[in-house]
Amino acid sequence: MRSAFLCIFLLGFIAAISYPLLAQETTGRLEGRVLDAAGQPVAYANIMVTGPGLQGTRGTLTSTQGRFVMLVLPVGEYTVSVSHVSYKEMKLEAVRVRLGQTTTLGDVKLEERTYTSEEIVVEAEALLIDPASTGMGATLAARDYEALPIERDYRSVVMLLPHVNESYLESKGGRDPENFAGSTGLENRYFIDGIDVSDPYRGALSVRLPYNFIQELQVRTGGYEAEYRSALGGAVNVVTYSGGNKVVGQAFCYFTNNTLTATPRSVPHAPSTGDFTRWDVGFSAGGPILKDRLWYFAAYNPAFQSEDVEIPGFGLHEDHTTIHSLAGKLTWRANDGNSFALTGIGDPAHGSTVAPPLIQPKNVDPFLLDVRTGGIGLMLEGRHLISDGFFIRTSISWLRRDDESLPATELGTELNYTDSTGVASGGVSETTDNVSTTAMAGLSCTWIAGNHELKAGAEYKEVRLNQDWIAKGLIEFGATDYFMYDIAFKGKVGNRIPSGFLQDSWNATDRLRVNAGVRWDGQFLISSEGAVAQKIIDQWQPRIGAAYQIGRPGTQKICASFGRFYQELMTSGPSWYYNSGQRFLLIGWDHDPRFNPAGGDTSGSHGAEVQPELDDLEGQYFDEFTLGYERQIGAAAKVGLRGIYRTLRQGIEDCIVGDTGAIIWGNPGIGDLDAFPRMKRNYRALEMTYQQRLFDGLSILASYVLSRTHGNYPGLFDSEYGNPYPNASGLFDTEEGLLHGEGLLPNDRTHILKLSGSYRLSTGITIGAFGAWQSGTPLNEFGSHPDGYPQMIFLKQRGTAGRTPSIWDLNMRISYEPSVFAGGRVHPRLSVDFLHIGSRRKAVNYDQAHYFNVDADGNQTDANPTYGQPIAYQPPMAVRLGFEMLF
Repeated sequence: MRSAFLCIFLLGFIAAISYPLLAQETTGRLEGRVLDAAGQPVAYANIMVTGPGLQGTRGTLTSTQGRFVMLVLPVGEYTVSVSHVSYKEMKLEAVRVRLGQTTTLGDVKLEERTYTSEEIVVEAEALLIDPASTGMGATLAARDYEALPIERDYRSVVMLLPHVNESYLESKGGRDPENFAGSTGLENRYFIDGIDVSDPYRGALSVRLPYNFIQELQVRTGGYEAEYRSALGGAVNVVTYSGGNKVVGQAFCYFTNNTLTATPRSVPHAPSTGDFTRWDVGFSAGGPILKDRLWYFAAYNPAFQSEDVEIPGFGLHEDHTTIHSLAGKLTWRANDGNSFALTGIGDPAHGSTVAPPLIQPKNVDPFLLDVRTGGIGLMLEGRHLISDGFFIRTSISWLRRDDESLPATELGTELNYTDSTGVASGGVSETTDNVSTTAMAGLSCTWIAGNHELKAGAEYKEVRLNQDWIAKGLIEFGATDYFMYDIAFKGKVGNRIPSGFLQDSWNATDRLRVNAGVRWDGQFLISSEGAVAQKIIDQWQPRIGAAYQIGRPGTQKICASFGRFYQELMTSGPSWYYNSGQRFLLIGWDHDPRFNPAGGDTSGSHGAEVQPELDDLEGQYFDEFTLGYERQIGAAAKVGLRGIYRTLRQGIEDCIVGDTGAIIWGNPGIGDLDAFPRMKRNYRALEMTYQQRLFDGLSILASYVLSRTHGNYPGLFDSEYGNPYPNASGLFDTEEGLLHGEGLLPNDRTHILKLSGSYRLSTGITIGAFGAWQSGTPLNEFGSHPDGYPQMIFLKQRGTAGRTPSIWDLNMRISYEPSVFAGGRVHPRLSVDFLHIGSRRKAVNYDQAHYFNVDADGNQTDANPTYGQPIAYQPPMAVRLGFEMLF
């Protein structure tokens, strides 16, 4: 009871302090049951764990039921010793503990001790089924993907898994990132060593690290417990390396350019390009400062990209970016019960961007920008093992992200001017200088009481955006028609997010595990005036799941789950509706104001006010149901079958209300927005998987997903209007724009088949491959809204204007490790990646806007000459060269 009271006291204390918080696992756990030869439990057996990733040793005793649990073990491989005075000691080697998962040893049977007894050493049977989890997703260690031809960023690893799909959709903010389970790419969360590295402004980016820095990666696509902060899409959690008692490291270099790449297909209005080069070089090293006490890990990877881009009439200009990816960690074991990890990560980047026009300009300055992006994050995590059955985790972290785009030349600071023929001159038309910060801190307690594992935690997170975005220019429509726009978003907005959770994992029987819990997240949106402008507090999230083991424990299970999952709002929405620092200066003249600025018509200009608080505003969330089955086959393989149903219950968007023209940011279908339909998005899927861990040189990961994504709301990424701001897009602007708007959504792919694997030959050559086949996505036919373009309407029911063609993609890596180095300290490795082998360069997206205007009778006019033409293609075949040196 003392432990319980201590847990409650600490939770109350952390809730009272004003630091921000977080919760994502950075470790795994180990459990099992010790029996005698007759199958009876062995009580008070000694369990001792050692491994290269563990500072010192860890030990515990079995309960009267023969059970044991080892909490918060660092990811890695272990030797487990089981001993008792009455039985022969047993050592289990090569026991793998994975990130965020429970590794089970199943039933460990001991033999009675004799006078001449010696210890029994065996390699632990690889039980691949996690008996405690009902979640969807997977965990991949570095050895699962290091031989595969994936992109350099760790985020590309997730593409190997089911329910994670590549999107070819675009908006003004760039390409849609990877899609999880029917969602768009702005609905995912990314964590590195427990730090939330997701872009808090738009959700499009995260800290970029090469997969060489990553020890293990976990993807959660659904069914997870109340302790985890949720997302409308998926959550990606990775841990970097942590050093050890031996100095180890690697150096690497990768290179590709246009000579090693086939010619891509051109699309309408795309700029002409010349030579390009992409290469990166890096290193990492880890080892002891004090053996078993203080370890270090340090890594650095500069990546260089350059491409020649043509500005009409002015030749080629270099577009280049340098990204400095870095990671560092100190792991300190203060004593047997307390350890701390200090982590630093980052990806600061700088470069010059060339954004050419379609028509030859008078000067190049409007299209040359100096860009600075990326971020730096820090975290301190404490792990406090009070007793074998009581654990406390504390953490505090901070992340800063920069988004700066400023004129590259002195002339670029002048007023942008476009004449009546479309020729531009002067300076740039848009500048950005935004800074986002995310501060988090957290405390959670885990208490094992009999057959119950109780967890509780309190969290607080604070996100801030310091925004400085300006768009300004003068447009000539005719000799007596000039128009100037001067739009600015300046101010500081934010979101304060307190959270708490309580959950229980109950071993109801030897075979049945029940996980039940509830999570609460609040949101307090902060206006540019520093006050709380909007509260969203009714965000209770019940989550329950059950797993039942069939047959021999640890080899089969049936699992089911239900959960409610909210995603916090990003700062892009508050920057529109809770920011009084906006300026919309729209001026018309009947003469050229550059020579005489007097006489302008400013009737269209206006400022901005903070939107009044809505009493009934609800957060964005979905409900999810899953049912699955897993079975281990042989020593190193498992198969799975799972069904999932996910339905969006609520969303937030801005809508133009009736004849008043008022714009309200709220829940469509509720309150002042009750004339609009409620947001709908349903994802139904059947998933089949096969996975074989590295065994006899062979590893395989295969999946097939049959799915349907249907509704009237694609998600936070707006590919239809191209608006880059989540929760403030064009998707729900008008009632007319939603007529015929329910149907198959843009990222619906009925069939997706994936296969990846590697095989190591005795000659030192390893062959790795990744292939995917997927059916096409639905198309729409858009016409002009009665109020005119860019507002649009559906001319046919959503998703019924055809589909893009089905596509396949095949990639291969061939790597070679010279046998002469096999027994040495240094291991060089050469690799060649063949990307998009035999690419057909099929169209993956089309221009879907058919008309741009309507006449007085409501007939569609001004047909788009490029309607139905491709605007994006599959990438061409390419080759990438690589070299790694492991030591």
